[in-house]
Amino acid sequence: MNSRQQILVDRLNNTGHLSVVEQAKELAVTEMTIRRDLQLFEKDGIATRVHGGAVPRSPIPHGIDIMAQKPRETQIAIAKQAIKLLKPGSTVLFNVGTTVLQVAREIATLNIPLTVITNSLPVAIALYKSECQVILPGGTLRRQGLDLIGPLTLKNIDEYHVDVLITGCDGALPDEGFLPVTSIWRNSKENPLRYPIRLLLLLKVSNSAKKILRNSQILMKSTW
Repeated sequence: MNSRQQILVDRLNNTGHLSVVEQAKELAVTEMTIRRDLQLFEKDGIATRVHGGAVPRSPIPHGIDIMAQKPRETQIAIAKQAIKLLKPGSTVLFNVGTTVLQVAREIATLNIPLTVITNSLPVAIALYKSECQVILPGGTLRRQGLDLIGPLTLKNIDEYHVDVLITGCDGALPDEGFLPVTSIWRNSKENPLRYPIRLLLLLKVSNSAKKILRNSQILMKSTW
């Protein structure tokens, strides 16, 4: 599996759907290239092709699958480092993803008091007995997962002043920078947060990613 295909698989697992048109545009390849990748994924039992794209081959909703997964050692290590950067009482926006979910679990274990805004139901469930005030912004429940998307989600998030955004990363390309998980902003052309915030980007840094990190201009090209 090449680096492009790994990015596609990570996106499929994080978002529950891949669009041929969107992925071809974001990865700067032809739609035929993406279709061939999806054919390979279907042959390998990774995905099921649907009109215009593919969905994970899973008998249960992706969000429930995430909740049942045992976190990897790297995810636990990343989460433990991330919570050291959070100040009690701050307002934190959680995106979706397994590493993001592990951060929520660590917060719940340590009972760090935060105001948490999230469109991820697994994150909300992980925090419901914690010291956090958990806010769900509303919106449309995505069929392939347990997260909320749509114009109402964006509008309601914009009502809050967020101190920190915690999100995972789908992958990295040398010419495009990091490709963050985009569930909250799916099908939106702009970032609804119209003020500076602190970003915690959760990822395991490979040698190639280190090169991208050193280039701040490329990093800033990543879009939501």
